[in-house]
Amino acid sequence: PDHVGYPIGDDEDSGYVIMEMHYDNPQLASGIHDSSGLRLTYTPELRDNDMGVLLVGVAVNKYHVVPPHAEAFVSAGFCNSRCLSAFLEELGQPIHIVGVNLATRPLGVKISARVIHNGTETEIAREDNYDYDMQLTRMLKKEITVYPGDSLIIECTYDSTHKEHVTFGGLDIKDELCLAGFQYYPKFNLTDCVSTP
Repeated sequence: PDHVGYPIGDDEDSGYVIMEMHYDNPQLASGIHDSSGLRLTYTPELRDNDMGVLLVGVAVNKYHVVPPHAEAFVSAGFCNSRCLSAFLEELGQPIHIVGVNLATRPLGVKISARVIHNGTETEIAREDNYDYDMQLTRMLKKEITVYPGDSLIIECTYDSTHKEHVTFGGLDIKDELCLAGFQYYPKFNLTDCVSTP
């Protein structure tokens, strides 16, 4: 959105941009060419609000387990109200979610992100036909406001019917995960809010 931007060159900026690429070529096919890139747009006109990214979901570790032969196994990760409220109260105002990147690995077939406010769940984003090879940031048509006392939930559904062994959580392509990266404003001091299943 025009009123939000990532600050570049402020006191917290390292002066570097890192682009992380994940390549998976288990068949060792040759002749594959990559045309990936990164385009940054910079303006000297500061935006009204600094954007932050909040990672929410299941902690990426071996305690996240997807059993074999399961058609619709569900894992959920939470950013509970106690953790979220402490940082929102320090900020002194609610945050506004403007975009989200939903992420799981090849066993993931569905993923959703929701906020609980005053006991009512509101969907932020949902992908019922998740494709690991088509990850993107979804910019929301309407901003979602998150207040002190609210909780965030990420829910992933996995299809492991073709697996003979347990799949563990982890950073390798053969591991699983269940995360959402929320783009929001104004930026505050919380970057990760995950739970262990």
